[in-house]
Amino acid sequence: KRAVADPMVESGLLTERQLLLVRFVFFVIAMSVWGFLATHPPLFEPVFDLFDFYTIWNYGILTVYFGLMSFYGACRLFWVKGRMESPQWRSVRMVLWELFQQQLPCSAVVALVFWVLVFPNLPNSHKPEFVRYGSLNQHGTNFLMMLFEFFANDLPVYFAHSVLLLSVSCLYLWYGVAVFGAIPSMPHLNLTRETAIVELVCVLLFHLALCLVFDRLSVWKFSRLFPKPKYIEIGVGLEAKEFGVDARG
Repeated sequence: KRAVADPMVESGLLTERQLLLVRFVFFVIAMSVWGFLATHPPLFEPVFDLFDFYTIWNYGILTVYFGLMSFYGACRLFWVKGRMESPQWRSVRMVLWELFQQQLPCSAVVALVFWVLVFPNLPNSHKPEFVRYGSLNQHGTNFLMMLFEFFANDLPVYFAHSVLLLSVSCLYLWYGVAVFGAIPSMPHLNLTRETAIVELVCVLLFHLALCLVFDRLSVWKFSRLFPKPKYIEIGVGLEAKEFGVDARG
């Protein structure tokens, strides 16, 4: 009989307890960032509220992801003692898997766009504001967390599952245009210019490009790092796929 592994909590690099500990540490770090932002509110010009920024939206999702992953891992390890087969737990696994696939490319987009495009164009007087604990964790450490998570867990990234990734991005762009007539996270963008729509489309395509990169890295991860046959179940119903075999249809 083939063993069915739980990709949410199993790892080719760490034990189940070690992975749970790392995720809980990441969750604590994320919560400490929220505490830092509450006690050291950043100063923005032009003036926007904290939750008007794409970075904050995504850091909130990252916090929820590591919090739920820690909860799921603790339930399986200490209370439920084994796999959770009910439809409710399968739904939880589906949600966690989709959050993982959304956060991995999104954290990369936030880090690359901020340090390559936004930060160099900030006035020198504003730059110290963005090299503090809160900003560094939102524009860098978050990506390192997700990159570690990618290589540590047994979860794949499928380009075909990029709907949530685009949904969050499009919702944020709509929010900025509808509420402010501008994109707070893209202060250089003048929406009255004819090229604005081209820039916005390029941002969305950049999300998809990075999602495709991690899709290909998933194939490499399972074929090179974890060559032993494993089978996974994710979401509603039993979906057995041998790692390293592209059976995504």
